[in-house]
Amino acid sequence: MKGTLLFGLLTLVSLFTNAQVNSERYRYYFEKSRSIENDDLKLASLYADSILIVLAEEHIVDDSLKFKAYYQKANVLKKQGDFEKSFEVLNRVDTSTLSLLLLADYLNLVGILYESKGNYSESLRCHLRSLAIGKKIGDSKKIAVALNSIAFVYRAMDQQEKAIDVLEEMMTFCPDEDLMCKARALFNTGLMILELDRHEEAIPYFRKAVQGLEEEENLHLFSVYYNNLANCYERLLHIDPSFYDSSILYGNKSLAIKQKVGNLSGVANSHNQLAATYERASDYKNSRKHALLALELADSLGLKSLKRNALSYLITAQIELEIKDNTTALFEDYIDVVNELREEATSEVVNDMAARYETEKKEAENIALREESAQQKKIAYLLIGIAITLVLLIVLLAYLYRLKLRTNLKLADDKEVIQKQSEKLKEVNDLKSRFFANISHELRTPLTLIQGNADAILRLDKIPAQAVDPAKKIRRNVKQMTVLVNDLLDLSKLELQKNVVKLKPLYIDPLVARVVAAFLSLAESNLIELQYHSDIPPKTVVDLDEVQFEKVMNNLIYNSFKFVTMGGRVNIHTSVSSDKVILKVVDNGRGIPTADLPYIFDRFYQAGMSDDNKKGSGLGLAISKELIELMNGKISAYNNEEGGATLEIHLPVSSLVPSLQDELVSTEDLKSSEDLDVHFDVLKVPSDSSVLVVEDNKLLQSYLSDVLRDHFELHIADNGKEALDLLKHIRPDLILTDVMMPVMDGWELLSKIREDAALSKIPVIVLTAVAENAERLKGLRLGVDDYIIKPFEVDELLVRLSNVINNLRERIKWAKEFAEEEKQDLSEENQLVIEIRDFVKNNMADSKLNVTQLAMHLGLSERQLYRKTAESVGLSPSKLITEIRLQQARELLVSKRYDKLAQISQEIGFESTSYFSKLYLERFGKKPTDYFS
Repeated sequence: MKGTLLFGLLTLVSLFTNAQVNSERYRYYFEKSRSIENDDLKLASLYADSILIVLAEEHIVDDSLKFKAYYQKANVLKKQGDFEKSFEVLNRVDTSTLSLLLLADYLNLVGILYESKGNYSESLRCHLRSLAIGKKIGDSKKIAVALNSIAFVYRAMDQQEKAIDVLEEMMTFCPDEDLMCKARALFNTGLMILELDRHEEAIPYFRKAVQGLEEEENLHLFSVYYNNLANCYERLLHIDPSFYDSSILYGNKSLAIKQKVGNLSGVANSHNQLAATYERASDYKNSRKHALLALELADSLGLKSLKRNALSYLITAQIELEIKDNTTALFEDYIDVVNELREEATSEVVNDMAARYETEKKEAENIALREESAQQKKIAYLLIGIAITLVLLIVLLAYLYRLKLRTNLKLADDKEVIQKQSEKLKEVNDLKSRFFANISHELRTPLTLIQGNADAILRLDKIPAQAVDPAKKIRRNVKQMTVLVNDLLDLSKLELQKNVVKLKPLYIDPLVARVVAAFLSLAESNLIELQYHSDIPPKTVVDLDEVQFEKVMNNLIYNSFKFVTMGGRVNIHTSVSSDKVILKVVDNGRGIPTADLPYIFDRFYQAGMSDDNKKGSGLGLAISKELIELMNGKISAYNNEEGGATLEIHLPVSSLVPSLQDELVSTEDLKSSEDLDVHFDVLKVPSDSSVLVVEDNKLLQSYLSDVLRDHFELHIADNGKEALDLLKHIRPDLILTDVMMPVMDGWELLSKIREDAALSKIPVIVLTAVAENAERLKGLRLGVDDYIIKPFEVDELLVRLSNVINNLRERIKWAKEFAEEEKQDLSEENQLVIEIRDFVKNNMADSKLNVTQLAMHLGLSERQLYRKTAESVGLSPSKLITEIRLQQARELLVSKRYDKLAQISQEIGFESTSYFSKLYLERFGKKPTDYFS
């Protein structure tokens, strides 16, 4: 048994070793054949045969290796002029197994073989297919090779002008780094021009073709290049004798290279070229010398065409030099070679003619037996057939034309229908977006009234004990309804794919830990054991949208809480497997009914076994699934064998590293901001302050009146038009307006106010249910002083109204203090404010920015700066700098450009986040961290 195992093991090792050796032999023969195919075709052919032997002996099954072996052998045979054998080798190739790249090479070689046989239509078909493949896969090199081959087909058809056009197109596809491709295009263009007898014009192309190429690495190309130049200059000697030196120079260069690589036929050809140049220059001595050398090589190689040319130059030289020895013999030899070449060229033609003659003789004998009338009838039938064919052809062309016309008309109609359907779909999407916005408005307004009245009940000094719990339940349900409204808006964003997620690399472990920690108090109150266990490295990075991921985690954990009774357990576990972070939320509750499992991530689907008082909207898990997929992850759910259920998320590990700002832990900032609890028991506003409330909802009008009447003098308008009419008679300290109203909405009202110089300085606060960031930014850009989203806290509303009015009074106070100073033109004041704002924004991150720097920048003294800012905005320069910083912070918070308080604090030039939070709360009545929730 052991012996058998040992023998098997040795056999496997032997096979593996042989496979490696054979692979090396294959590679060696292949590279050898490729490297010398331009210099020694016989040896290249032997190496190609060796490749095929290795292929057959070792049963190599790799289709690409087999193809390359056949291709190399066929290519060498083609260069040797044996086109039939080349075709036979290529017929062994199974084209169905070839990749597009190899198929392009195959088609190109087959096309060249067809061209060599004179079958130009098939040749063009192959090259055009190769060109189409190159364009399909976007391979510029394959496209250039196909175009080069097409040019040579045109050349073979004596259409050199077309060939030149194709080569110009080829140049556009040659990659910048592929010098040989460009050289080939230029060289072949020169060759086409040379064949059009435009010798002088061809020279620059030959020269440019070899620019940037090393002669030692491209000997074959350079030898042909030099020979062509010598030929050009020799043909131009009758125009300018000075070309003689150039022709001799390049002829010798070509000769030297061919002698170096051992290309004997090329050496003979170069000697003939030099003999021709010397003959044209009447240097018959040197012409005779090179002709003798060419003749000797031509005889040894059996190359009759080269021998004929050598004898021609030699006889001319000897006659001119009056050398009578053996001249007659040379002439007789020349006649013999010419006759032999003529016989070889015409023998096949003669045979064909003889065969045709015999055939035609027999046909003539048969035709002679027929009557002349039958012959005429045949001709008549032929003419009738031609006429019928022409008629049918015309009818067919007419039919095809009408068919094409109908098709085009149908396509135009279909295009119009598709365009109308597209416009209709866009209208439906727009209508859906407006529907969600209106639903948000309609739901948030009554929610504001319900929450406000519940708060009012809870603030009463004497409230029956039995009323406290219902009031708290009302508040709790209002908050739940607000969450449902937000779910609807999230759903609309997901459907429209509108800026839903913004991915960036984040450390996932601390993020999950933070979310779990936020549920500890809820778990404790429900007597549920909540634990988090991590098996991932602390620095594991995932591309996430932090806000949306927290929303997903909240949904999953809360969903598990719904299925766990008191004393139950919820475990969150993270691990890494195959470049994926796996996050599991596992509970030991009742589990998910088997019938519900396939549908729990569907919209509006609610699992049947959850308690009625815990049922949600059926949107939480659906939104979570879509958000996870937008973050390139997957989510699933299944029941545990030991009871309970598991919600599982897979997210790809990121190779990126979080930025320094993202690594900063914001918990201290959040803590400092949360600890900052400014309680406004008494509003610090003058008793004569007045507010104009513009609101179309009568119930909300009544509620706002109840809340505000103890603090302000109130004026009420139902819409923007009524508000403008009231403003003709009153000047309130502040305008509080809704956005969506009949007759005239809030945006149009705001525009009218800003256009009126008398009304433009009245501060405006927008009160609306539209929670989109784009809407908030629109309001800020139109000059809104503040923006409050329904439903709102009463304290927040009162604080914001108080801050805006106090800022207005402070501006008026400053203006009075400097009233005795010189007045400035309004446009100059506005320009000054713009310059101050631009300077502060450009230096926003500089925490050391002060009034002295600002005054120096403006070219004013500090006294002048104080006076001018008081006149323009009613604020001191230092308070104006702070105001610009806070407004910039507000825009950053509303736009959610950053998700860390430290980032925003640093961006606007505050070194202390707690101090920034204090100023922001005092200015806007809202903590900065509220924007992150």
